[in-house]
Amino acid sequence: MGKAPAFPLYASDFDMDTATWENYEIGIYFRLLLYEWVNGGIPNDLESIARIVREPIAKPNNKRFSEKFKRNLCEFEEKLKRNVREKFTENGKGLLVNSRMENIRQEKAYYIESQREKGIKSAKKRWEGHITRVKTTVKERLQPEDNLSSSISSSKEKNVFGEFQNVKLTEDEYIKLVKLYGESGTNSRIENLSSYVASKGKKYSSHYATILSWERKHEVQNLKSW
Repeated sequence: MGKAPAFPLYASDFDMDTATWENYEIGIYFRLLLYEWVNGGIPNDLESIARIVREPIAKPNNKRFSEKFKRNLCEFEEKLKRNVREKFTENGKGLLVNSRMENIRQEKAYYIESQREKGIKSAKKRWEGHITRVKTTVKERLQPEDNLSSSISSSKEKNVFGEFQNVKLTEDEYIKLVKLYGESGTNSRIENLSSYVASKGKKYSSHYATILSWERKHEVQNLKSW
C-alpha cells in the first residue's frame, strides 16, 4: 500500500484550536505534525523533539556548559507543556502521536487501497472487453473456408492499412495474414511495412506478397543466427 504524500489541513479547525497560542508554539506544533505524518510518530524524548523542531539547544561538549544545557532544556519543556504536549499521546510503541492525525492517516490509507482495488477491477474489465472484441472480430473473419470463399469473392477491393495509410490489402489477403500470424502479429507487420514505405518512398505491386517475402527472409536469417 502506498503512503499518502500529504494530509488535509482544515484551516478553520487548526486556527480555532491554536487561537490562544503563541506563534512559537504554533511553529513547534506544526513541525511535529509534519514529522509524525512522514515518520508515523514522534520520539518520546525531549532532546529528540528539540532537534525535530530546530530548537537551538546544542548539547554541551564539556561540563562547563552542562548547566546551561539543562536549563535550556527545561525551558523548552515548559514551552511544550503549556499547549503543545497535550495534543500528543503515547501509541504503545514508545512514540507520541496526534489522534486526529492518525485517524486521517487511516482514512487516507483506506482511500488509497480502495482506489487501487477499483483500478485493478477497471483494468481487468477493460482487458476482458478488449479480448472479447478481438475474439469476436477474429471469429467473424476466420470462418470455415467453404463459407469464406463465397463471401470474399464478392469483394476484391483493397483497403488501406497502417499509420500512414499506405499499405493496401484485400479482405482475403488480410484474413490469410491473420491466419498465419494472428491479428496482433499481422498488425505489427503492416505497421513495419507502412513505416518503411513512408520513409523510403518504395512502391510494391503487392503489399501482401511483400509481407510474406519479408517474413521468409526473416526466417532464413533466424536459421543462420544463434
